[in-house]
Amino acid sequence: MVAAPISSRRWGGSERLLAKGGQNPRFSPDGQRVAYWVGKSLAESSVYVVPVSGGSPQKLETNATFARDPVWSPDGEHILFVGTDETRLAALDTWDGWVASAEGGEARRTRIRETVIRAGMADGDGLVWIDPSGVLFSARSGDTVNLYQATIEPGTWRMDYAPQQLTHGVSEKQPSVANDGRIAYASPDRNADIWAVPIDANKGKLTGEPEPVENSISDEGSPTVSADGSRLAFTLVRSGNADVWVRDNVTGRSSALVVTPELSEFRALLSPDGSTVAFARMPYGNAELFVSPFEGGPEGN
Repeated sequence: MVAAPISSRRWGGSERLLAKGGQNPRFSPDGQRVAYWVGKSLAESSVYVVPVSGGSPQKLETNATFARDPVWSPDGEHILFVGTDETRLAALDTWDGWVASAEGGEARRTRIRETVIRAGMADGDGLVWIDPSGVLFSARSGDTVNLYQATIEPGTWRMDYAPQQLTHGVSEKQPSVANDGRIAYASPDRNADIWAVPIDANKGKLTGEPEPVENSISDEGSPTVSADGSRLAFTLVRSGNADVWVRDNVTGRSSALVVTPELSEFRALLSPDGSTVAFARMPYGNAELFVSPFEGGPEGN
């Protein structure tokens, strides 16, 4: 029998609900189960496993208080997940990679986060368990994101050795590995900058060409200007972390206003008179609002 060309095959069908509220689903190696998580990132969250054929999802019961982003071991007997054993909504430095039996039980901390930081990297993400002792992931070093492979010791599930860098581009992430070892990954080419364009406000028409205001290799976003246009506040992402920056549009000088290496700030908002900048921060999964003078100084909330 000759197989029909792909273009003539019929794909799809009626979808069916497998689990409500599920995020980041992962098939087990035999394709019979799906692991996923429910909750909020870096907040209350739990991992569940459900049969592909349907049925009641089962929560992965472990000694980890919160858990998310599950990854199956190659034999389908264990699950690697991001979690913490703190009893409160903990700070970022308590979250790590954990391994537990797919049936539940004691979870062991892998120290992936500690190993990544010790190697001078950040933002370990996109974990793939490629063999009994190998884990693949993307991580940021400086302003580049690349793929790395690290050794995880079966039984102890500890990662004690520096990861090996596999790619050397600008932005490689979301890896997937075939049985023959070939790796597929995404390499998005994106850079957000801030531009200005002159307009006739009375007529609602452009009067000139757009010109860059902030166009570094980093991502700039959420710009707001003072009522007279002399001041600008925005966010700038470097090494995976968003900070608040300000710019004097008269002199063209930009400077960092709020820099927090372990936390990101969101949505910088400048007051109409240009004297105060408001921004949000999420230290424990819940947003908090702060204000700071445009010239810098103590924050208030």
